[in-house]
Amino acid sequence: FTSGELSPEWVAIRRYPTELADLSTAGKLRLTGDASTLDDRRPVFVGYRQRHRQCSVAVTVAAGTGRGGLCVRFDELHHYEIEVGGGTVTARGVVASIRQEWTAPAPSDVVTLHVECVPPGGSDLLDMLTSDLVVLSVSGADGDPRELARLDGRYLSQETAASFTGRVLGLYSVEGDVTFSDFRYDGVER
Repeated sequence: FTSGELSPEWVAIRRYPTELADLSTAGKLRLTGDASTLDDRRPVFVGYRQRHRQCSVAVTVAAGTGRGGLCVRFDELHHYEIEVGGGTVTARGVVASIRQEWTAPAPSDVVTLHVECVPPGGSDLLDMLTSDLVVLSVSGADGDPRELARLDGRYLSQETAASFTGRVLGLYSVEGDVTFSDFRYDGVER
Protein backbone atom coordinates (compact mmCIF):
# COMPACT_ATOMS: atom_id res chain seq x y z
CA PHE A 1 0.00 0.00 0.00
CA THR A 2 2.88 2.34 -0.74
CA SER A 3 1.64 4.11 -3.89
CA GLY A 4 -1.22 6.04 -2.28
CA GLU A 5 -3.82 4.25 -4.39
CA LEU A 6 -4.92 0.67 -4.94
CA SER A 7 -3.98 -1.02 -8.20
CA PRO A 8 -6.85 -1.91 -10.58
CA GLU A 9 -6.77 -5.56 -9.43
CA TRP A 10 -8.47 -4.58 -6.18
CA VAL A 11 -12.27 -4.81 -6.08
CA ALA A 12 -15.06 -4.00 -3.63
CA ILE A 13 -18.58 -5.39 -3.36
CA ARG A 14 -21.26 -3.29 -5.06
CA ARG A 15 -19.11 -0.15 -4.83
CA TYR A 16 -15.64 1.08 -5.72
CA PRO A 17 -12.60 0.34 -3.54
CA THR A 18 -11.84 4.09 -3.47
CA GLU A 19 -15.08 4.61 -1.52
CA LEU A 20 -13.74 2.46 1.32
CA ALA A 21 -9.95 2.39 1.35
CA ASP A 22 -8.08 5.17 3.14
CA LEU A 23 -4.44 5.14 1.98
CA SER A 24 -3.46 8.49 3.50
CA THR A 25 -0.80 6.90 5.74
CA ALA A 26 2.15 5.59 3.71
CA GLY A 27 2.27 1.81 3.55
CA LYS A 28 -1.08 1.32 5.27
CA LEU A 29 -4.68 0.77 4.24
CA ARG A 30 -7.41 1.74 6.68
CA LEU A 31 -11.00 0.54 6.52
CA THR A 32 -13.74 1.95 8.76
CA GLY A 33 -16.48 -0.52 9.62
CA ASP A 34 -20.16 0.35 9.48
CA ALA A 35 -21.49 -2.74 11.39
CA SER A 36 -21.98 -4.70 8.15
CA THR A 37 -20.47 -8.17 7.98
CA LEU A 38 -19.46 -10.42 5.10
CA ASP A 39 -23.03 -11.79 5.23
CA ASP A 40 -24.34 -8.39 4.09
CA ARG A 41 -24.77 -7.22 0.49
CA ARG A 42 -22.41 -4.23 0.91
CA PRO A 43 -19.72 -5.01 3.49
CA VAL A 44 -16.70 -2.77 4.10
CA PHE A 45 -14.41 -4.98 2.03
CA VAL A 46 -11.65 -4.64 -0.55
CA GLY A 47 -10.28 -7.74 -2.20
CA TYR A 48 -8.03 -9.34 -4.75
CA ARG A 49 -9.15 -12.27 -6.91
CA GLN A 50 -7.49 -15.61 -6.16
CA ARG A 51 -5.40 -16.36 -9.24
CA HIS A 52 -3.68 -19.61 -8.30
CA ARG A 53 -4.92 -23.00 -7.12
CA GLN A 54 -2.40 -22.92 -4.29
CA CYS A 55 -1.79 -19.62 -2.58
CA SER A 56 -0.70 -18.04 0.64
CA VAL A 57 -1.94 -14.65 1.79
CA ALA A 58 -0.83 -12.73 4.87
CA VAL A 59 -1.52 -9.24 6.15
CA THR A 60 -0.49 -7.38 9.28
CA VAL A 61 -3.50 -5.99 11.14
CA ALA A 62 -3.79 -3.34 13.85
CA ALA A 63 -7.43 -3.46 14.90
CA GLY A 64 -7.14 -0.91 17.72
CA THR A 65 -10.68 -0.64 19.08
CA GLY A 66 -12.14 -1.95 15.80
CA ARG A 67 -12.80 -5.41 14.45
CA GLY A 68 -11.85 -6.79 11.03
CA GLY A 69 -9.62 -9.16 9.19
CA LEU A 70 -8.73 -11.29 6.20
CA CYS A 71 -11.11 -13.53 4.27
CA VAL A 72 -11.76 -15.79 1.32
CA ARG A 73 -15.16 -14.75 -0.05
CA PHE A 74 -17.27 -16.43 -2.69
CA ASP A 75 -20.55 -14.64 -1.95
CA GLU A 76 -22.72 -13.53 1.00
CA LEU A 77 -23.51 -17.13 1.90
CA HIS A 78 -20.08 -18.69 1.40
CA HIS A 79 -16.98 -17.21 3.01
CA TYR A 80 -14.16 -18.11 5.38
CA GLU A 81 -12.49 -15.43 7.47
CA ILE A 82 -10.08 -14.78 10.27
CA GLU A 83 -10.68 -11.60 12.23
CA VAL A 84 -9.16 -9.78 15.16
CA GLY A 85 -10.77 -7.41 17.63
CA GLY A 86 -11.26 -6.95 21.35
CA GLY A 87 -8.19 -9.03 22.18
CA THR A 88 -9.58 -12.09 20.40
CA VAL A 89 -8.92 -13.78 17.07
CA THR A 90 -11.87 -15.58 15.48
CA ALA A 91 -11.73 -17.97 12.54
CA ARG A 92 -15.12 -18.45 10.91
CA GLY A 93 -16.51 -20.72 8.21
CA VAL A 94 -19.85 -19.81 6.64
CA VAL A 95 -21.50 -22.19 4.18
CA ALA A 96 -25.12 -21.39 3.32
CA SER A 97 -26.93 -21.46 6.68
CA ILE A 98 -24.11 -23.26 8.52
CA ARG A 99 -21.69 -21.19 10.61
CA GLN A 100 -18.77 -22.47 12.70
CA GLU A 101 -16.34 -20.34 14.74
CA TRP A 102 -13.06 -20.96 16.54
CA THR A 103 -11.57 -18.35 18.87
CA ALA A 104 -8.27 -17.75 20.61
CA PRO A 105 -6.69 -14.85 22.49
CA ALA A 106 -4.89 -12.44 20.16
CA PRO A 107 -1.12 -12.97 20.61
CA SER A 108 -0.50 -9.19 20.55
CA ASP A 109 -2.13 -5.86 19.65
CA VAL A 110 -0.77 -6.10 16.11
CA VAL A 111 -1.09 -9.53 14.49
CA THR A 112 -0.48 -11.13 11.13
CA LEU A 113 -3.45 -13.01 9.73
CA HIS A 114 -2.84 -15.85 7.27
CA VAL A 115 -5.00 -17.66 4.70
CA GLU A 116 -3.53 -20.58 2.79
CA CYS A 117 -5.21 -22.58 0.03
CA VAL A 118 -3.38 -25.89 -0.01
CA PRO A 119 -3.91 -29.27 -1.69
CA PRO A 120 -5.61 -31.94 0.39
CA GLY A 121 -3.32 -34.32 2.20
CA GLY A 122 -3.43 -38.03 2.72
CA SER A 123 -3.41 -41.00 0.42
CA ASP A 124 -6.96 -42.21 1.05
CA LEU A 125 -9.41 -41.55 -1.78
CA LEU A 126 -11.75 -39.68 0.58
CA ASP A 127 -8.87 -37.37 1.59
CA MET A 128 -8.29 -36.43 -2.03
CA LEU A 129 -11.89 -35.73 -3.09
CA THR A 130 -11.94 -32.07 -2.10
CA SER A 131 -10.66 -29.24 -4.27
CA ASP A 132 -8.33 -27.78 -1.63
CA LEU A 133 -8.14 -26.90 2.04
CA VAL A 134 -8.34 -23.34 3.34
CA VAL A 135 -6.16 -22.87 6.43
CA LEU A 136 -6.78 -19.85 8.72
CA SER A 137 -3.93 -18.88 11.06
CA VAL A 138 -2.63 -16.01 13.20
CA SER A 139 0.85 -15.02 14.29
CA GLY A 140 2.14 -12.43 16.71
CA ALA A 141 5.53 -10.84 17.16
CA ASP A 142 7.25 -14.25 17.28
CA GLY A 143 6.16 -14.92 13.70
CA ASP A 144 5.04 -18.51 14.30
CA PRO A 145 1.55 -19.02 12.81
CA ARG A 146 -1.04 -20.70 15.01
CA GLU A 147 -3.66 -22.56 13.00
CA LEU A 148 -7.24 -21.90 14.11
CA ALA A 149 -9.18 -23.68 11.37
CA ARG A 150 -8.72 -25.95 8.37
CA LEU A 151 -11.78 -25.87 6.10
CA ASP A 152 -12.87 -27.72 2.98
CA GLY A 153 -12.37 -25.48 -0.07
CA ARG A 154 -15.02 -27.16 -2.22
CA TYR A 155 -17.69 -25.04 -0.50
CA LEU A 156 -16.10 -21.93 -2.01
CA SER A 157 -16.50 -23.16 -5.58
CA GLN A 158 -19.10 -23.18 -8.33
CA GLU A 159 -19.99 -26.76 -7.49
CA THR A 160 -21.80 -25.54 -4.38
CA ALA A 161 -22.30 -21.79 -4.80
CA ALA A 162 -23.00 -19.32 -7.60
CA SER A 163 -20.68 -16.35 -7.96
CA PHE A 164 -19.83 -13.82 -10.60
CA THR A 165 -16.22 -13.29 -9.53
CA GLY A 166 -15.15 -16.60 -8.02
CA ARG A 167 -12.96 -16.55 -4.92
CA VAL A 168 -11.79 -13.16 -3.71
CA LEU A 169 -9.20 -12.80 -0.96
CA GLY A 170 -9.93 -9.64 0.95
CA LEU A 171 -9.60 -7.28 3.84
CA TYR A 172 -12.64 -6.12 5.77
CA SER A 173 -13.77 -4.09 8.75
CA VAL A 174 -16.92 -4.73 10.75
CA GLU A 175 -16.56 -1.90 13.26
CA GLY A 176 -14.15 0.93 13.96
CA ASP A 177 -10.92 1.72 12.15
CA VAL A 178 -8.83 -1.31 11.18
CA THR A 179 -5.37 -0.72 9.69
CA PHE A 180 -3.72 -3.19 7.32
CA SER A 181 -0.10 -3.30 6.16
CA ASP A 182 2.35 -5.68 4.51
CA PHE A 183 -0.23 -7.47 2.34
CA ARG A 184 1.46 -10.48 0.71
CA TYR A 185 0.04 -12.83 -1.90
CA ASP A 186 2.10 -15.78 -3.14
CA GLY A 187 0.64 -18.32 -5.54
CA VAL A 188 1.59 -21.31 -7.62
CA GLU A 189 -0.23 -23.55 -10.10
CA ARG A 190 0.19 -27.28 -9.54
